[in-house]
Amino acid sequence: MRAEVLYQRALTIREQAYSLDHFITAITLHRLARFYETLGQYAQTDRFYQRTLAIRERSAGHSHPSTVAVAQEYARFLHTLQQVNNAIDVEEV
Repeated sequence: MRAEVLYQRALTIREQAYSLDHFITAITLHRLARFYETLGQYAQTDRFYQRTLAIRERSAGHSHPSTVAVAQEYARFLHTLQQVNNAIDVEEV
């Protein structure tokens, strides 16, 4: 799939240009999470949401609006998978 290749390429470029844990890199990770969710590839979705949230928490803090937004999206995703306990843990961040 062409879109996946382009997203992965963008991620590689950002990881090299900034770092694996840079806020800018997290933007691409977040886009990949949403992309994989639309494809129904939930293991990939979960992995990218986790990485995005971890970076946002470290770089911007727990209460930053972008961190909160990602945490809410991730919790919503977990609710759709009926992983309520995990969703509650994410929401409490």
